[in-house]
Amino acid sequence: MLRGSFSRLLVPIETVKGVGPATAEKLKARQIETLEDALLFLPVRYQDRSRTTLVADLTPGQEALVAGEVVRVSLGRPGPRRVTSLTLEDGSGRLTATWFGLGGGMGLEKGSRVILCGRVDEFKGRPAMVHPELIPSLDDPDHAGRFVPLYRPIPGFSVRRFRRLVGSIIQGGLRSLDSPLPEELARKEGLLDLAEAFRRVHFPQEPADASLEGPPRRTLIFTELFLFQAGLGLSRLARREERSAPVAAFSRAREGVRAGLGFELTPAQERVLEEIAADLAGTRPMNRLLQGDVGSGKTVVAAAVLAATVLSGGQAALMVPTELLARQHQAELTRLANGLGIETALLTSSLDQAVRREVLAGLEEGRVRLVVGTQALIQEGVRFRNLNLAVIDEQHRFGIRQRAGLLAKGRGVHLLTMTATPIPRSLALTVYGDLEVSILDERPPGRRPVVTRLLPPGRIERAWQAVEKAAAQGLQTYVILPAVEPGRDLVSVKERHRKLVKRLSGLKVGLVHGKLDREEQVAVMDRFAAGKLDVLVATTVVEVGLDVPRAAVMVVEQAERFGLAQIHQLRGRVGRGGTKAACLLISQAQGQSRQRLKSLEETEDGFEIAEADLSVRGPGDFIGPGQTGWPDFRLADLVGDAELLAGARRAAFRLLEADPGLSRPEHRTLVEILDRRWLRRLRLSRAG
Repeated sequence: MLRGSFSRLLVPIETVKGVGPATAEKLKARQIETLEDALLFLPVRYQDRSRTTLVADLTPGQEALVAGEVVRVSLGRPGPRRVTSLTLEDGSGRLTATWFGLGGGMGLEKGSRVILCGRVDEFKGRPAMVHPELIPSLDDPDHAGRFVPLYRPIPGFSVRRFRRLVGSIIQGGLRSLDSPLPEELARKEGLLDLAEAFRRVHFPQEPADASLEGPPRRTLIFTELFLFQAGLGLSRLARREERSAPVAAFSRAREGVRAGLGFELTPAQERVLEEIAADLAGTRPMNRLLQGDVGSGKTVVAAAVLAATVLSGGQAALMVPTELLARQHQAELTRLANGLGIETALLTSSLDQAVRREVLAGLEEGRVRLVVGTQALIQEGVRFRNLNLAVIDEQHRFGIRQRAGLLAKGRGVHLLTMTATPIPRSLALTVYGDLEVSILDERPPGRRPVVTRLLPPGRIERAWQAVEKAAAQGLQTYVILPAVEPGRDLVSVKERHRKLVKRLSGLKVGLVHGKLDREEQVAVMDRFAAGKLDVLVATTVVEVGLDVPRAAVMVVEQAERFGLAQIHQLRGRVGRGGTKAACLLISQAQGQSRQRLKSLEETEDGFEIAEADLSVRGPGDFIGPGQTGWPDFRLADLVGDAELLAGARRAAFRLLEADPGLSRPEHRTLVEILDRRWLRRLRLSRAG
């Protein structure tokens, strides 16, 4: 529990009068468990109920407030399908209102006065409303006489009741609520007091308050973004206070890896290595994100950094999301570092127990200097003698706990995280704002562009002909589908595999998906990697973790069901051996969806694709499943609120420059909120 007046918002929702255990369970369906949760459950839109409209002036499609006398009531037969209806007359005309499934009617009687609010339809030439809200009085400020908030449905809990709940919280809990934003910052940014923002976003006082861009909502979104950016800033400052052993053998390592590579590094690789070398030369831990588009040569950069650490006397660890990728990285690192005399160990959950014990002992004693592994690296019992560098590949597949868990295996550990998913700058600043960013934007020699074509389902036979042609040349194919089991409008991997076994009768066709057990998945992908399968029918489990040089064709069915960035990652699985490669997208999409897919024919620029995907699909594809809920933005839209994000970042970092420890009295509330939302989470992450 926090100190100070903000703590009143953290109490359970059951403390509100009229909210018992059963009601609280209904609210939990929308993650409303505290007073703060209720206040942050913002309206999705507002209705103008400042005045009533005559029935004669109603038009279909409008939302209106109508008052009149009940001239007819019909309650229908009792039961769950009961239909209740009434006819209202206001002197200018009549309107029919209908409700379905009401248990015992609403106590309406002929001759009574009623006020209804709802969407106007037309039934038998007369204005009608279906499930309108029954308003007690035009003088009731919660439900009429102003712009009234409407919320996402809460099963078993009416909008009117939720409106009343929020009203009682605002009246009883916000009288002395401190804002986490310093007054000077709020004034400069044109923001409201936090309590005032909550009042006006739920119960607008003027038309601007009911706007999605109005002052109340803008204040709350800016505050949310500011708190997150302040947390990022504190995380960065905390890392800077740690001390690391410098890595000095960078030149020797780079030359050794270059010799193992067999060709020159690209200018982008050289530039990134210089940036990393500068980080490692100091005594502060490196904290860097390496973004490299598909085929840009991140593994070569990682090999040089890992080798430099080992040659400087430290231990280094590379963590990857799958066992297959771990084994492939181990083989590649062994090849690249062959001339440097560096041995590489492997640590995964499937290791033989005797081998596992030997690796663990080697890490603890310092004999094993370079290890490649999966999340087995962060399990209890894994101890390093002198972990100096942690490299995390495909980092968007891991959550903050996994990242922090690996860093906790040593003191002042240098961190290099890598991703082949180009992350739009706005998102990188938000999710990874505590990291420095390096970008590989060139292809190594020998990597050809992948020819991409969009085909309608009626021309899918062209795809199978391309598969047969590739197989005749000793090349392999991926066929990707969105679902494991057949469903409505869904083609499944099982169904496609069964049909392709018949259609491609002379070829060896394998099947892999997430519902197979891990050993079976690895076995199938091993066979494909070894060239024992011509075609692999799969879900997106192959998006990372397979490096098959002879894979030259990628077929993606129902491509409209995938994000652009995801398809870009998938097509990066082919053409890795320098052969001519093709990606065939099968889709019946039309309009804007088709144009999105067509853009993949025109560009292989992952960052351009990422920006387009972010604007359409949101940040989920980039943050990844391991990051879900962190950051947990309830209000901010990372695309629409990009300008607010930039402003919040500048403000947060300026504040931390002026008061790094947040020790000034005016920052007390900010510290309390950050402690709950960020610092405790980081401490738990370190502990986990």
